Amino acid sequence: MKACKNCRLIFEDAPKCPQCSGEELTDKFNSTVFIFDPAKSKIGDKMGVKAPGKYAVRIGK
Repeated sequence: MKACKNCRLIFEDAPKCPQCSGEELTDKFNSTVFIFDPAKSKIGDKMGVKAPGKYAVRIGK
């Protein structure tokens, strides 16, 4: 599993993020959150999430 450093989406290993096409990926993350309806999610709004998915709350350096 990898997390995109740009949008924080967590996904299976791929060369770039399937959501934002970011290439800065990491496997160093913890605290995940599932966003089902970004329009109604206060956490999703705070994180800037625009699409449903599994996101990393904290990403390591």
